[in-house]
Amino acid sequence: MSGQNNDQQQFTIQPHPATTNDPADLARQGESAFAGGSNVFNTPGQNIPTAQVAAALEDPKTRAQLAEEVKKLNS
Repeated sequence: MSGQNNDQQQFTIQPHPATTNDPADLARQGESAFAGGSNVFNTPGQNIPTAQVAAALEDPKTRAQLAEEVKKLNS
């Protein structure tokens, strides 16, 4: 907003800090490679559970069971 006394607010668009298409450019100076917003591109990928873990998971709820939960929570 400017220093003028207008009835309407005025906004400006701020420039994006990146100068290239390299995500490493967004890392702040002195920041480790594993911290900050650029770490979103450093993910390990899918997590596929082992057969033992998959067998220990409960069965997904049916639509009827979910509808009962909704009624219970909304009452």
